[in-house]
Order: sequence, then C-alpha cells, then structure tokens
Amino acid sequence: MVCILSYQKLASDRKTVYQQAEIPVLGIFYIRYNIFKRIFKFTIDLIVYYNDTFQLERRELMTIKEFARICGCNTQTLRYYDAQGLLKPKKVDRYSRYRYYDKKQALEFVKIKNLQEAGFSLEEIKKLLEQDDDLIYEAFDEKIKEQEDRLERIRTIQKSYSRELKEMKNKIEQVKEQLIDEMEDYDPAEEFGITKNKYQSILARVNDFFDDIMDSGDENRIVTSGEKVSRESFLENPKLQKLYEKHNWINVKDFISEIPEPEEGKDYSLYLEVTKEKISRAFASTMVNLLLKDDQNKGSIGCTVEESNDNNNHFWLFESKN
Repeated sequence: MVCILSYQKLASDRKTVYQQAEIPVLGIFYIRYNIFKRIFKFTIDLIVYYNDTFQLERRELMTIKEFARICGCNTQTLRYYDAQGLLKPKKVDRYSRYRYYDKKQALEFVKIKNLQEAGFSLEEIKKLLEQDDDLIYEAFDEKIKEQEDRLERIRTIQKSYSRELKEMKNKIEQVKEQLIDEMEDYDPAEEFGITKNKYQSILARVNDFFDDIMDSGDENRIVTSGEKVSRESFLENPKLQKLYEKHNWINVKDFISEIPEPEEGKDYSLYLEVTKEKISRAFASTMVNLLLKDDQNKGSIGCTVEESNDNNNHFWLFESKN
C-alpha cells in the first residue's frame, strides 16, 4: 500500500514537473519553428534568385556596362534614357537593382541617339519610337526642310547685316553732326550761366558719347520721338520716384545749384515743360551734361522737353526705382 502510494505520488510529481515545464518547452519549440521558417524562406528566395540568374544568362541579357560598351555611350546616358521613359531596361534585378538589357534594344538606342542628334525633342522621339521606319524617314525629311528654311533665313540676315549696320552708323553720324552743329550755334551763357570753356568740355563729351555708340553699336542709347509726352506719364509712373521739382523759373541758372547731384550707377529722368523759344536739342543736351559728373561712367540721365501749356517753365527730376 505504501509502495503504490509512493509510486502514485512519484507519478504525480512527474506530471507536475512536466506541467510546470510545458510553457518553456512550447516556447523553445515556437522559436525554433520561426528560425526554420525564415531559413526555409531564404532558401526558396535564393533558389528563385539563382534561377533568375540562370534564366538571365540563358536569355543572353547584358549588364548596363556591357550594353553601354556595345552602344558606344556611358551608363549615365542609359540611366537618363531610362528616367525619361525612352529606353527602359529589359530587366531590373529585385535584389541588387541592377539593370539588364537585351541586344535587340541596341537598335532602339540607335534610333534615339540619331533622332536626338537631329534636333528632335524628347516628346517627339517618344512618339517616333512607336512608328515604323517609313514614318521616321518622313520625320527626318520634315526636320531637314525646317533646318534648310532656318539656314536660308540666316543667309539672308548675313547679307543684310553689313548693309544695315552701315546704314545705322550713317544715321548715328547724321544725328551727331546735326546736334554738334546746333550746339556750336547755341549760346548757353544766358540760360545756363556757364563759361565757353565749360561749354567746350560739354561739346567734347557729346562727341565722345556718339563715338562710344559707334564703337559699341548700341544705338538704343539714342532715343528720339515726335510724340508728345505728358507730365502725368512721369508723375504717375510707379517705377519713378520724384526727387526735385521747380516751377515758374526764367532760366536754368536760377535753380541749377538746388538740383540734387545724381549718384554714380543710378538712372534718372528729366522732364521739362518750357516756353517754345527754349526748346532745342542743344538745350536738352546741355541740361543733361551739366548734371552729369565729369568722371561719371555708370548710370544715365534721360531728358524729355515739351512745350508748356501755360507759358511758364517747369522742371522735374525723377530717379528710377530698382
């Protein structure tokens, strides 16, 4: 009776031990199962990978470097064509992301390269790649005609270039002679109160101004217009800032010392409404050159002179806003 009880107790104790060990045993089994599962999946993926590599070799695909060598280009060009949707790789490895190309794609590369060198845009090339060779040849013919027309226009411009340049220089020379003649006949003493020597320096400066235009070919620096310009076009111009104004004056010498001195490198505009007898190119040119510094090389002063409506003289100085 004692033995049986002892055996039963022992058996009961073993059962208890197994029950107590059940949880960690199952945990170890679960961990081992997950490890096996991952190893199995990796093995399958590896098999698939090597199978893909085998298929790759069997299809005779080339790496991007090999394909670039055949096409005579660099790999950056192929990557650019890929990004633009012109020439996609035949295969992109899902692990290494390497690009692989088929030999037949070299023909597509030749089309793209020639179309691009012929001046076709990327969008035009994309459309032409979908067409047969006959339509591509027609596109080349159209491009050749387009370039021939452009070349003919350039030849026409070339022929007229020397003639028009000579004509423009003659016009500038005529304007210069007319202005210099007018200024030599003009007496600035009463209006501006300057000496003959000062006026001679202004004449020399005007001569240099026109010579510089002739050398640079920048005839846009000479602006003449027969259209009347109103004071509102200056006063209401948001690009101009009024710096000074003077009204009902007799001669410029009466207020010229009050005018703010122009700063180097800035652009200014003068607007004057004067009596009819004052209006002349000599008057405007003398006005501008008196305000410019002797050593000023940057910036500009434009001058507009109109006949006054009230028989009085008016003066405005504006600075161009940047």
